[in-house]
Amino acid sequence: MRYKKTTAVFAPLVFLFISACTPPMPPDVLAAIAEQEVTCIPGEVKVGVDAETTPLIQSAIDLYTTSCELSTVTFVEDGADADIVVFDNSAARLPICPTSVAAVPFVVEGSGIALNYSGATSLNFDAQVLSKIYSGQITDWADPAIAALNPESELISLPIVLMGLTSANNSILSFEQWMKYLGASDFQVKVNQPAENLEQLAEAFTTTDGSLGIFPAEFISANALTVGSVVVPEGSAVFDIETMSSAGTQVKSEINGDVLTASLDPSIAVASAEGTDQVNVPWQAISWLNLAICKADDVNLGARAFARFLLRQDAQGQFTTLGYVPLDESLRLNAAGIIGKTLPTPTGLATPTE
Repeated sequence: MRYKKTTAVFAPLVFLFISACTPPMPPDVLAAIAEQEVTCIPGEVKVGVDAETTPLIQSAIDLYTTSCELSTVTFVEDGADADIVVFDNSAARLPICPTSVAAVPFVVEGSGIALNYSGATSLNFDAQVLSKIYSGQITDWADPAIAALNPESELISLPIVLMGLTSANNSILSFEQWMKYLGASDFQVKVNQPAENLEQLAEAFTTTDGSLGIFPAEFISANALTVGSVVVPEGSAVFDIETMSSAGTQVKSEINGDVLTASLDPSIAVASAEGTDQVNVPWQAISWLNLAICKADDVNLGARAFARFLLRQDAQGQFTTLGYVPLDESLRLNAAGIIGKTLPTPTGLATPTE
C-alpha cells in the first residue's frame, strides 16, 4: 500500500477546517479514511510486552519507524512504566496497565496441536481422544483410538511425551474451551515435561521423538512444527491462517466507552474467505490479543499514533507471517476508531468540496 505520513504539528488547523465545513464523522469511517496515511508523533513510546509477543511488536516497529523517522518505540518489562501494554487477560501475559485510557483488540492469536512423531507429516485427533491423552488414559501413539482416526497411517508404539510451558496464555486456554465445546468437558492442557522458556521448549520438542503439545500459533510458525487436525461435526478442522481467520469472523464484540472487547461466538455463521464463496471449517482455538493505552494524551499522544499503526491493514497483513491473524474488518475499524479519535484528522479530508 502506498501512503503518505502526517505529523501532529498541523493537527489544530486541519481540525478547525473540518469542523467548520462538515459534521463529525463516525470513528470507524474516519479510521477507514486514515488508512491513506501514517500519523507520526515525534518522541519515544514505551511498550510493555512479554517474550512471546516481542517479535510481533518488533515487526511493527520496523515498519512504523520507516515512515516515522523522529519516532522511537522501545520495550519495557514493567507495565507501570509503559505507554502501551500488550495483554490477553491471562497470567502468562503482562497485566493491563492500572490506569488505561483505552483498550482494544489488535490481532487474533491462536493455538494448535504440534507433534514430533516418527516422521509423521500430520495426524487427526478429536476432542475425546485429546482429552484421554491429556488425562493420562492414552499414553502411546499406537493406541487404537488414535489409529481409528488415522486409518491410512502406520502407527508405531512410542510413548507420548506432553510438552509445554509452565504457564498458559489465553490462546492455550482457548484450545481448552474449544475442546469443551466439542464435548470434552474435563479437557485441560497438562504437560509431563515442562519448559521454562520458549528456547528450551523448542530444543526439547524438536529433539524428542513422540512429543506432543498444544502451542501458540506463533511458536508453531517460528519453529515450522508439524501440526495435527481436529475432527469436528462439520468435517476436519485444519490448523492454518485461513481457518483461524474463518473463526475470527465468529466474533462477538462489545463497546463500553473507550474499551472494546472481543470473544468467540460459535453460533455466529462463518464468513466466506475473502474474494471467494468458500467457507472453511473454522479452527476455533483462537482469542484476541489486546493493547491498552496507559497514559493520557497530554502525556504521550505518540502512544496512540503507534497503536493506530498496529491496526492498519499493512501492519495486520505483516502479522500473518508470524502466525497471527488480522482482525475481522469491522472489528478492526471500530478498534482503530477508538484509538485514533484524538489523533490529527487525516489531511486528505481537508480538501475543499463544492
